[in-house]
Amino acid sequence: MTTLLAAPARATYREVFAVRQFRVLFTGYALFLGGETVKMLALSVTVYASTGSPLLAALAYAAGFLPYALGGTLLPRPGRSPRRCCSPCPGSGSRTSWGWPGAS
Repeated sequence: MTTLLAAPARATYREVFAVRQFRVLFTGYALFLGGETVKMLALSVTVYASTGSPLLAALAYAAGFLPYALGGTLLPRPGRSPRRCCSPCPGSGSRTSWGWPGAS
């Protein structure tokens, strides 16, 4: 006989926004997204003002999405790649980067 577990209750917007850390994260992301949108619009308006070409302005606007499209498809996801826990020679990188005596 199988026992079905009840699904946990879904959180409401009131409960989620009651958490201070989430409000800060949400506000920061909203500001970032607004800034990115203004940046892409400003670039496309500048291109249109310079060239008078709606096609080039549209391409400039679409170019703003390229980092997200290429990064999401080409870069490996952290959960799928093996963890790199240490360097081949522990401590050697810090000595050479700081230029400590005795570093080769």
